Amino acid sequence: MKCLNQNCDANLIDEQDNFCYKCGNYTAKGYEYLQNKDNVEKILNGSAVKQDNKFTIITNIACISFILLFIIIFFKSDDMYRPFYYLRRLIENYSYGYNTAIIKNDNMYNNMEINTLDDAKNIIIKDLDGQSFKCSYSMDTLRLAIDLETDHNITNVSLCDIPLEEATKIKEVIDKMYALFPNIEGALTNISITNPTSKDDYVAYFQSMYQFVNNKEDINNYNKVNKTQILLNSYYFLNENNTKLNTNWYVKDATLESIIAHELGHYIVFKAYLKQNNLDNIILVTKENENQINTLINNYDNGIFSNNIVNQALINYNMIYNSEKTLDEFASSISNYAAVKNDNEINTNETIAEAIHDYYLHDISCSKESYEIVKVIKTMI
Repeated sequence: MKCLNQNCDANLIDEQDNFCYKCGNYTAKGYEYLQNKDNVEKILNGSAVKQDNKFTIITNIACISFILLFIIIFFKSDDMYRPFYYLRRLIENYSYGYNTAIIKNDNMYNNMEINTLDDAKNIIIKDLDGQSFKCSYSMDTLRLAIDLETDHNITNVSLCDIPLEEATKIKEVIDKMYALFPNIEGALTNISITNPTSKDDYVAYFQSMYQFVNNKEDINNYNKVNKTQILLNSYYFLNENNTKLNTNWYVKDATLESIIAHELGHYIVFKAYLKQNNLDNIILVTKENENQINTLINNYDNGIFSNNIVNQALINYNMIYNSEKTLDEFASSISNYAAVKNDNEINTNETIAEAIHDYYLHDISCSKESYEIVKVIKTMI
């Protein structure tokens, strides 16, 4: 049957249709039906509408689909969202131009009741574990992260999307560092992959304090929670083609993974500083310790503590080797990074981190300058 509209090229109209599916004009059956006075009551009741009304069918399907979707979401598992986050990852990777981390490390939480250290650690764990379903890593990689948490008392380790081979290398660095410095457990809360503001910001980064729970709240009303963490730049650790380093910058034999030893060097200095101030960690902030923690962080950042360590190591070195090296010469003997300056003064925090980095790579065969710094540090932790 054809449409009565001569300008319409619709074909395959069902013999029972009253209207053309393409232009909406009458079919021959529809015209005959409407002209029959005996059908007036039926027409008023809507029977003139064609039987294969696609809009009605689509509407019904949409309603049923919505109901099913609601039921699935209500009884969902996190796996349901994996395709969405996989697509989101592809879009972000295209936007950045390289593989990026899917999880966020800069979440902030307010108006939260945190009463104990365990409460504080639990919110740190939930912060990243609650995002872990977005990640695409093997169970073997997950086990590596869990082992690091258990073996070294690190609150949360997230190796999200890091290939197993790379994750294994990272674990080897961390395990060896904790073996070289066995008294540093307890203050590091997080090791995590992340996306810096710029891919060139850092390879890895130690952050002594990131206050992410109740940061804007009055301490008299809510306790606060800090992270002390090492962040790994996704540009390097999720992209095999971006693993080349400036070998003239770091200590000899440095690798992508050994940079984590450098960052753990910063953590070791911080841990020594906490011990000097009779603190195990700065995770839970209360009205009783808030001023102490804030003062401690400000004093740590001013570099006096690291200056004292390096100056003592320099004195020891010059005495042992009957030398008269200056601080610049001493630091430069370790690496170019160890001699980096801020406002024309050696950044001794980096000097110590590079010395520890050197010690990690070469043990007692490291430079004599590095070894003297390590000896001082070991007396403090």
